[in-house]
Amino acid sequence: MVPRASADSVVPEADCLKVRVLAPPVDGKANRRLTDVLAGQFDVPRSRVSIERGATGRLKRVRIEAPGRVPGFLLG
Repeated sequence: MVPRASADSVVPEADCLKVRVLAPPVDGKANRRLTDVLAGQFDVPRSRVSIERGATGRLKRVRIEAPGRVPGFLLG
């Protein structure tokens, strides 16, 4: 995850996703924005997106429960 980006975006990169968020890494704002962005991409409520590992770092493991859709960039 890249906080304080110029725009929110999700880009596949090697074996992970690089997510850029507008929010700063202060008081959990970037993590909340990350879950918002991923919830929108996978068409799920934010409550179904959770950070499993890496809450205080840039490298994170995120769980998305029962995605409503799979974004085109993951389909190849």
